[in-house]
Amino acid sequence: MKHLCCCLFLFLTVFSFAEDSLPERTLEGYRIIRIRPEETKAYKDSVYHAQHYVMDSVTHTEITVEEAKMRVVPLDWNLGLGITLGYMDLASADYEIQDYRERSDTTGKFNGISFSVGIVAQIPIGVYNDVALRLGVLYEYSFSKNSESFLRREKDELVEERRDLEQTRLAIPMLLAFKGARWNVMFDVGAQVNIPLTASLGSENLIKKNLRSSVDYDLIFGMCVILADHFNLDLRWNVQMSESFNKDFAAHVYNFHSVGIVLGVSYLLF
Repeated sequence: MKHLCCCLFLFLTVFSFAEDSLPERTLEGYRIIRIRPEETKAYKDSVYHAQHYVMDSVTHTEITVEEAKMRVVPLDWNLGLGITLGYMDLASADYEIQDYRERSDTTGKFNGISFSVGIVAQIPIGVYNDVALRLGVLYEYSFSKNSESFLRREKDELVEERRDLEQTRLAIPMLLAFKGARWNVMFDVGAQVNIPLTASLGSENLIKKNLRSSVDYDLIFGMCVILADHFNLDLRWNVQMSESFNKDFAAHVYNFHSVGIVLGVSYLLF
């Protein structure tokens, strides 16, 4: 009896293993083959595609990873909105030593911030996407603290001036941009024409009194980083090349010029 039970146990064990090893079949008798998702051709193709292809941010088409590494970053024609924030120093370059020896510490200086907003445009002129004209028309506001006083003549008397300067102007930058065909960084050089709209020293209207120059010019050096399809980041250094005020603005002090650094963002429409 004992041997019979052992044989029966072995038979059932072998039968169960044999049943488990048999392939699954449908009711019609067809064999069922189960494949894991990661073993399918579609899955393997999708992994290969993700590893070897990327989306071109310029043409919006798929290109290989090797092509992306060699992709040309073009300087296309574009129009957009530009915003800048800057810091500026406005100071006199010279004073008359003989007449001004006793007050040589009050040479006149303003420090302040500027903010501008306006329209910017980019016009390519290079055959190999490496040169472009960058133009703009910006409305600029600036406020400057009087950090070093200076003398002004009022009714045949010299008066020390300590009031702050507030200005608005129309700024028209005209820049020539250079870059490598595959760079996303370009370098700018050019000029900016500034047309004053308002200029107030305290409550005094400098334009109405013909003390503010009717136009002045800046020399600009800068660089631009192409961040994405529609965004550029600009960093510029402005050096004023002409006189800000007429000769009657201050006594014994002349050649007021500004130097500033500007950080800007451009949103391009195309």
